[in-house]
Amino acid sequence: MNASDFILAVALLSLAVLPLISGGCKHEQPAPTTKPTDVRKEAVWQETPLRIAQDPVCVTQGPSPQVHIFDVGGPIRVVDLTAGRPLIAMEVKDRTLVRVDDPTAW
Repeated sequence: MNASDFILAVALLSLAVLPLISGGCKHEQPAPTTKPTDVRKEAVWQETPLRIAQDPVCVTQGPSPQVHIFDVGGPIRVVDLTAGRPLIAMEVKDRTLVRVDDPTAW
């Protein structure tokens, strides 16, 4: 085997092995015809409210006038502790300012 036969053999071998090393024949896949779905729009879950014990809580007391801002709304009740009788009971919304003053303090 002379030098030209050796070079020819190496060239033919490299032409046969090169496509295998470079990944072979790559086949391009066609673009998808449908858009991927957004899973955020299709998410489903169960909502169950938590049961929280709501006991009466004194938020402020002292001589009038009394002022309190209710960050979270709900039922409130104002009680005169000296007379021992309720003055008012009502529902308030979130961020409501409640002021209790003497009836003659206008």
